[in-house]
Amino acid sequence: MAMASSVRLRVILGEDNCQRVILRDGVPHLMNDLLAEVQRQCNLPGSFRLQFRDPEFDNEFMNLKSSPSTHVAVCQDGSPPPPYFGASHSTNHSPVLSPSHSSSSSDTVILSTPASTSGASSESSLESPSESASSLKSSQWPSVFDVYCPSFPSGETAESLERVRVTLLSEVKKDNEQTLKVLMDKTFALRRHEVIHESPLIADFKTRWPALFRTKEVSAEFERITTVPLLSRFFSKLDLHSAKLLKVFAKRGGVQGRKIMQLVMAMAQSDNVEVKRESVLRALCLYLNEEPDDLIREYMVSDVAAIQQGIDGTVLGIYTTRVEGAEVMDHPADVGVVIEGVVVLEDLASVSLAIALLLGLIYAFNLSYPPKFRYTFEVIQKLFLDLDANKLSHKVQALKTKLFSELESG
Repeated sequence: MAMASSVRLRVILGEDNCQRVILRDGVPHLMNDLLAEVQRQCNLPGSFRLQFRDPEFDNEFMNLKSSPSTHVAVCQDGSPPPPYFGASHSTNHSPVLSPSHSSSSSDTVILSTPASTSGASSESSLESPSESASSLKSSQWPSVFDVYCPSFPSGETAESLERVRVTLLSEVKKDNEQTLKVLMDKTFALRRHEVIHESPLIADFKTRWPALFRTKEVSAEFERITTVPLLSRFFSKLDLHSAKLLKVFAKRGGVQGRKIMQLVMAMAQSDNVEVKRESVLRALCLYLNEEPDDLIREYMVSDVAAIQQGIDGTVLGIYTTRVEGAEVMDHPADVGVVIEGVVVLEDLASVSLAIALLLGLIYAFNLSYPPKFRYTFEVIQKLFLDLDANKLSHKVQALKTKLFSELESG
């Protein structure tokens, strides 16, 4: 009988306070056993109840009454679930949004406890980015984790592909894009096995696969996973729908409506297509009651300490830097993407490009969308890229209805 593979869990106890939990025999078949082991290794006090993300109620947490099919949460009685962000096991090649048996899903255990003796905050979360699909498939755990992990090419083994990966390390220094593409195509299955079964830290993965962290290769990796051309599809749909989206946004009232109008007025003063694209994407966030400034952080070039501190504290996001005295509509000095406090892309041409590549990296690393921007990324995935487009949240379905009403009337 094959032994279960070891699983690493990252337990977030509070700001700048994390702990690793290692399940040497894999994920327990019973959730109570998992909770007991986490409680033991982390010295966490108190009793807990289980919750799950219910797709019938916009993926919100509900008390668990039967075998779960979405996210699982663990909370101290009387306390709400903490915010969620973690890696996912997805189906149909798409990250988690509206889990169902025919669309994407993931399993994450989230834990809330009283403050620890070390001064941790009152909320703790446990993210499980490294469970294998086989270890989760039982009657006690979700049974829909059909992870996209292709087989090795005919005649290749992990060892032979590892040798190709080592060759890649030298070829990336030569900057021969065609050679890199051929080698990256050949080693695709090896990368997916590492992502799915090992859930490596981004910093470690960047060291092993530096060729992936380029605009063309992020786009190529996305297409390997989904068969959809990332950048051409994203920008064509964004440009196609921009005018109609702005008409929909203009009808929004309240504080968000006023913020949207300020964006639109500023955009009208520029003829730069990248400025217009960024403005539409920011307005999209606001329309969906999500805060674009939390996704796209802006710094002054001279404030080196603030830039580094912001990057170090970013789990997933975009940064821009501007020179002193630059106008709002001037092009940033730098635009980059950050994951797990690591700059994975920099010197990008625009914020809109950074957003598209961030989505590509979420797919490449099998991550979930951050909950504060789940609707923005759902629109990009499902309305712009036509991936899993027949399963929409209520909020995105309402936007789609209004958008297509504008298209028909226009």
